[in-house]
Amino acid sequence: MTTSPSSSLTVSESVSRPADLGIVGYTDLAGTTGAAKAVAISLDGACVAPNAETIAAGTYPVQRQLDLYLDREEAVTNPTANALTDLILSDDGQALVEESGAVRITPEALGGTQSAWATAQP
Repeated sequence: MTTSPSSSLTVSESVSRPADLGIVGYTDLAGTTGAAKAVAISLDGACVAPNAETIAAGTYPVQRQLDLYLDREEAVTNPTANALTDLILSDDGQALVEESGAVRITPEALGGTQSAWATAQP
C-alpha cells in the first residue's frame, strides 16, 4: 500500500498502472475524463455504483458529506460570509457544486437549510 498527499496523484498513479486501485473522493473523478473508473461496492448482496443518485440518497456505502459550519452571528453580520452562504444555497450555487463533480444537496435538505438560513437573518 502506498499513501499519497494528493488525490490527483493517486488518480494518475492508479491510471498509469491498470492493476492498481486508488481510493479518492467522488469529485476527484470529475477531472479524469474517463481515465479512472468508479467501482460499485457489494452491500448485502447487491452492487451499488457511485453516482449522484446513490450518493445523494446515502445508499453508496463509501461516501462522505461536505458540511459547511458557520458561526451564526458571523454569518449574518459578515457580508462576505452572508453572500457566500446565499450563493451556496441558491440554484446557481448548486449548479456550481454539480459542475465541480460533487453531488447537489437533495431538494428536501436544501429547502430545510434555506428555511433555517432565512430564519437566521436579522
